[in-house]
Amino acid sequence: GVVTDPINIIAKQDADIRGGTGVAGINVILSNSEGVAITYAVTLEDGSFRFTGLAFGTYRLTYDVPGVYSPDVWVTLTADEPERLNVSLVITEGSVDVEEPVATEVGIYPNPAKEEIKIVLPVGETTFDIQIVDMQGKVVHAGSVRNLNGIMLFEVGQYTPGLYHINLRGEAKSYFGRFIKQE
Repeated sequence: GVVTDPINIIAKQDADIRGGTGVAGINVILSNSEGVAITYAVTLEDGSFRFTGLAFGTYRLTYDVPGVYSPDVWVTLTADEPERLNVSLVITEGSVDVEEPVATEVGIYPNPAKEEIKIVLPVGETTFDIQIVDMQGKVVHAGSVRNLNGIMLFEVGQYTPGLYHINLRGEAKSYFGRFIKQE
């Protein structure tokens, strides 16, 4: 499939992608028919994305752009139609008048995870406030952590399967990450 931004909601005024057909670097989330996130893909330079090895069934596709609503795009794979190549996710509306604080993404692995994740913490920051938020906006964990060796191990086995956002606030900057909890 492909993610497009025909009316330049997320493109900066001087960006090369303004008016282009695809948008790079967008997280596309694949969920089952109940809305539980299974995995995600990041769009390539031309805005394209692909999920492989999926079983027959019905899936939901959404994109993850802060401040922009993403409708569900439903895709059903059957024996007669085992793949869908022309799925488009179009960014059509959003809040563009609010300035969001600048945050840097941190590495999280394994992703998807079943029991635990490792968060790669930024060098130079020693103390972080951490918040883990589920897809309904509920804070499932909040606290403070110290950066001792650059990697924080975090238990996630007790969480319900789905997509989670991690917010970290250091002494000087803010950071974020996302992970999918699997059964």
